[in-house]
Amino acid sequence: SPYVGRYESLHRYASLRPTPRAALRYLRRVTCDAGVVAVMRAHNWRVGVVDELAVVGEVGRTDVCLMGLNTNRGERVSLRIRTDNLRGFQPLTYVR
Repeated sequence: SPYVGRYESLHRYASLRPTPRAALRYLRRVTCDAGVVAVMRAHNWRVGVVDELAVVGEVGRTDVCLMGLNTNRGERVSLRIRTDNLRGFQPLTYVR
């Protein structure tokens, strides 16, 4: 996406499946979504880094469940893209 400087995955966990490389592709897919691009364009927003947020808690089951984090007004946007069991990615509609 022209609105994102760079992407980062949980590369320090190289044994993850899906792989960190697959996570980078997924993050790019999220930021290239037509709805996301429309909002970014309308507000003239730019994001320095979009990265993968480590899984903490279980979606809908625990009190602690962070799905995303915006740091310094878009300097870094972290998204929780993996499922609770770390065996797949959240549906795109949950993330975008």
